[in-house]
Amino acid sequence: LTYWLGIEGLRRKDDQGLRKKPVLSTARRHQLHELAERLNQIMREQKPFQQPDLNLQQLADMLGVKPYLLSNCLRDQFGQKFSGYINALRIQVVERMLQTNDYEHFTLLGLGREAGVNSKSSFHRAVMRQRGVSPGELRAAVRR
Repeated sequence: LTYWLGIEGLRRKDDQGLRKKPVLSTARRHQLHELAERLNQIMREQKPFQQPDLNLQQLADMLGVKPYLLSNCLRDQFGQKFSGYINALRIQVVERMLQTNDYEHFTLLGLGREAGVNSKSSFHRAVMRQRGVSPGELRAAVRR
């Protein structure tokens, strides 16, 4: 019985039902909300997500906060991790490019690179995760 309890405990330690989401204080929630607003403003004005080598530390430095605080903000305010948040912005840029005639001569990978994606595989993976379709299907859907 002791062995079985130990094995079951180890097997279930990662179950979401056992983890409790930490309750944030009003002040902490307000701080994360303000950080999210600053983050949105920087993303609109400076577009750092178009830098292919952007990482959490660099973005936190731009905002003047610690990386863990930015990570908490992304998780609490946007419900995403860093890479998901950045890739969502990049895919939005690609969708806007596909809607205009200015980028007709670009390949899908070229559009992805303009938006800040490093490689073909990361572009394909990002589109699949964010939109649930392949880049080719995204192009067809946007042009309809």
